[in-house]
Amino acid sequence: MSKGVLYFVLVLHSVMVYTQLLEEQRVVSYQRCLLDADCQRVSDNSFCFGNDDNKVGICKCTSGYELLSRNRTFFACLQNVGWDESCEKDVQCYFMLSNNAECDTTCKCKEGSHLYTDGRCYPSIRLGDYCQTSANCLLKDSTFGNCVDGKCECKFDKQMPTEDAMSCVDSKNLGEPCDNNDQCSFILDAICRVTCRCSSGFVMSRDENKCLKAATTFFEQCQENAQCSEFLQGSSCNNGNCTCQDGFPWIWEANAQEV
Repeated sequence: MSKGVLYFVLVLHSVMVYTQLLEEQRVVSYQRCLLDADCQRVSDNSFCFGNDDNKVGICKCTSGYELLSRNRTFFACLQNVGWDESCEKDVQCYFMLSNNAECDTTCKCKEGSHLYTDGRCYPSIRLGDYCQTSANCLLKDSTFGNCVDGKCECKFDKQMPTEDAMSCVDSKNLGEPCDNNDQCSFILDAICRVTCRCSSGFVMSRDENKCLKAATTFFEQCQENAQCSEFLQGSSCNNGNCTCQDGFPWIWEANAQEV
C-alpha cells in the first residue's frame, strides 16, 4: 500500500470515528427523564429520548444541536452553525464545516485550513505534499490543483510548481517568451529575460533543451564546443576538455578572459 493511500485510509477512519462520537454525544447525556419538560428545564433544544411506555428515558439534543458539556446534573445543547455564523464553542462549527473549523466569535477555518467550494474546511496542502482530496490543494490564486495518488499536483499538462509550491506556472522552453523566472525554472540554470535564456556563465546546448556551464579556463570539462568558445577564444571541446583549436597557438595568460 502506497503512503498516499495509507494516509487517505487513516484520515477516513478518523473522520468516521469522529462522526460516530458526535452521534453518540447527541444521544447520551447523564440526565434521565420521563417527559420532554424534564430535559428542557436543564437545557433548551432537548427532548426525552427512549421514554416510550412510561419508561425512564435520557435527554437528547434535538436535530441540529450538539451536546457540548455534561455532568450528572447538567448538559447544554447549542446549535450547529456554518461559516461566519455566531458561535460559542468550537464544536458548534464541526458538523457543518468539519473539525478543521473553530469558533472565533463566528465559525472560521482553523489556521492552516481553508474553505472549499462545498462549504467545508480542509487542511491546506502544498504542491508535492500528501493530500486526501483535491480540496486540500489550495493555490495562491485561490484555485486548486489535483490530488493524484495522494499528492497535490498542478492541474494541467506543461505546468509545474513554483519554488514556494503554492502556484502553478506554464513551463517554457529556452527561447520561448516568458513573464517570470518560474516559467523557465524547469530548465536548470535558466532565467527569464523576455524569453527563457541561460543564466550568465552558461550556454544553450545544441538541442536547445538545457544550459551547460561555460568554461573559463583551459582543460575544463565540456560536452560541446559552445562551452569552450564562450569565454576562451580559439578553444573547442576535444575529448571532453576545452583545448586550443588547430591553428591557434597556446598562450596561457592571454586566452583566459574574465566572465
